[in-house]
Amino acid sequence: MRLAGIAVREKNETRSAGHPWRIASAEEARDALVAAPGKPVGFGENGHILVRGSAGRCVADRSAGANRIAAWRVSPTDGNMICAKVTAGWAALWGRYWRGRVCR
Repeated sequence: MRLAGIAVREKNETRSAGHPWRIASAEEARDALVAAPGKPVGFGENGHILVRGSAGRCVADRSAGANRIAAWRVSPTDGNMICAKVTAGWAALWGRYWRGRVCR
């Protein structure tokens, strides 16, 4: 799954053309994302970090390419993870996909 409506740096610290830009490094943003819902418990076949933590509700939005789905995630214990990442400076709103949503 890919969080919908935001962008962060690529793992090699670059950004794809047209993506918004944030100051946080790719590693800092990844670590903040992993820590938010729980604790890392290993790695998937694709090298992504597997996390065990609070349950959340994900609403699929669209294909994110590379066999991923972009989704909006909200948890009763963590709130809106996407808005939290933007507010903390770990990610940037991506206007192309944000589509007028509001963080509360």
